[in-house]
Amino acid sequence: MTTSLKNVTFKDEILLFLRDKPPSKPVAILHAFVDKAATNDERWFQSDEAKALVHTLNATIHGPNYRLNGKLEQQRLEKAFKDYSW
Repeated sequence: MTTSLKNVTFKDEILLFLRDKPPSKPVAILHAFVDKAATNDERWFQSDEAKALVHTLNATIHGPNYRLNGKLEQQRLEKAFKDYSW
């Protein structure tokens, strides 16, 4: 299944990180991320577009002034999902 929308740049979603406050409902950001990822090769994940979308998602999830230590977040998530019941 593809979610690709032809001729859609997602410029508004990509530039959401410029706002003072992250959006309360990040569905448009997620849709933009999925669509761009599906229509580009794996190098896109290292692009500033991808990083801007992920940054906005992190700000939405963790708050606008978030700081994440990748190693600590990995350990926290491993602990959180260790006994997680699906």
